[in-house]
Amino acid sequence: MYSPATSLFIDFGPGHDGNKRRDDAAFAIMRRSPPQTIKQWPDRSQQFLHEQLSRLTLGWVEGRITNFDYLLHLNMLAGRSYND
Repeated sequence: MYSPATSLFIDFGPGHDGNKRRDDAAFAIMRRSPPQTIKQWPDRSQQFLHEQLSRLTLGWVEGRITNFDYLLHLNMLAGRSYND
Protein backbone atom coordinates (compact mmCIF):
# COMPACT_ATOMS: atom_id res chain seq x y z
CA MET A 1 0.00 0.00 0.00
CA TYR A 2 1.31 3.47 -0.89
CA SER A 3 1.85 6.04 1.83
CA PRO A 4 2.87 9.68 1.26
CA ALA A 5 5.68 9.08 3.74
CA THR A 6 7.10 6.24 1.62
CA SER A 7 10.45 6.67 -0.10
CA LEU A 8 11.37 4.93 -3.31
CA PHE A 9 14.88 4.24 -4.57
CA ILE A 10 15.20 3.48 -8.28
CA ASP A 11 18.42 2.27 -9.89
CA PHE A 12 18.48 3.08 -13.60
CA GLY A 13 21.77 1.29 -14.14
CA PRO A 14 25.31 2.48 -14.70
CA GLY A 15 26.90 4.71 -17.30
CA HIS A 16 25.43 6.61 -20.20
CA ASP A 17 22.46 4.22 -20.66
CA GLY A 18 21.50 4.53 -17.01
CA ASN A 19 21.74 8.31 -17.18
CA LYS A 20 19.53 8.36 -20.27
CA ARG A 21 16.91 6.13 -18.59
CA ARG A 22 17.03 8.39 -15.52
CA ASP A 23 16.60 11.55 -17.60
CA ASP A 24 13.76 10.01 -19.64
CA ALA A 25 11.93 9.00 -16.46
CA ALA A 26 12.44 12.43 -14.89
CA PHE A 27 11.18 14.15 -18.04
CA ALA A 28 8.08 11.93 -18.10
CA ILE A 29 7.37 12.93 -14.50
CA MET A 30 7.94 16.62 -15.24
CA ARG A 31 5.49 16.53 -18.17
CA ARG A 32 2.80 15.48 -15.71
CA SER A 33 3.71 17.94 -12.98
CA PRO A 34 2.06 21.30 -12.30
CA PRO A 35 3.48 24.12 -14.44
CA GLN A 36 4.99 25.89 -11.41
CA THR A 37 7.50 23.07 -10.91
CA ILE A 38 9.45 23.69 -14.13
CA LYS A 39 11.76 26.02 -12.26
CA GLN A 40 13.13 22.94 -10.51
CA TRP A 41 14.54 21.64 -13.80
CA PRO A 42 16.06 24.65 -15.61
CA ASP A 43 17.86 22.78 -18.40
CA ARG A 44 14.57 21.31 -19.67
CA SER A 45 12.27 24.20 -18.79
CA GLN A 46 12.30 25.81 -22.26
CA GLN A 47 11.29 22.55 -23.96
CA PHE A 48 8.65 21.88 -21.32
CA LEU A 49 7.24 25.40 -21.58
CA HIS A 50 7.12 25.21 -25.36
CA GLU A 51 5.20 21.91 -25.27
CA GLN A 52 2.74 23.18 -22.68
CA LEU A 53 2.20 26.49 -24.45
CA SER A 54 1.66 24.78 -27.82
CA ARG A 55 -0.94 22.42 -26.34
CA LEU A 56 -2.63 25.24 -24.47
CA THR A 57 -2.78 27.54 -27.50
CA LEU A 58 -4.12 24.79 -29.75
CA GLY A 59 -6.86 24.02 -27.23
CA TRP A 60 -7.82 27.69 -27.13
CA VAL A 61 -7.76 28.11 -30.93
CA GLU A 62 -9.94 24.99 -31.36
CA GLY A 63 -12.40 26.29 -28.75
CA ARG A 64 -11.77 23.51 -26.24
CA ILE A 65 -10.89 25.99 -23.48
CA THR A 66 -12.38 29.35 -22.62
CA ASN A 67 -10.60 32.70 -22.79
CA PHE A 68 -10.55 32.77 -18.99
CA ASP A 69 -8.95 29.32 -18.73
CA TYR A 70 -6.44 30.22 -21.43
CA LEU A 71 -5.33 33.34 -19.56
CA LEU A 72 -5.32 31.49 -16.25
CA HIS A 73 -3.00 28.80 -17.64
CA LEU A 74 -0.77 31.37 -19.35
CA ASN A 75 -0.30 33.07 -16.00
CA MET A 76 0.49 29.73 -14.35
CA LEU A 77 3.10 28.96 -17.02
CA ALA A 78 4.61 32.37 -16.31
CA GLY A 79 5.00 31.38 -12.66
CA ARG A 80 2.19 33.56 -11.32
CA SER A 81 -0.30 32.40 -8.71
CA TYR A 82 -4.00 33.01 -8.18
CA ASN A 83 -3.03 35.67 -5.65
CA ASP A 84 -0.93 37.78 -8.05
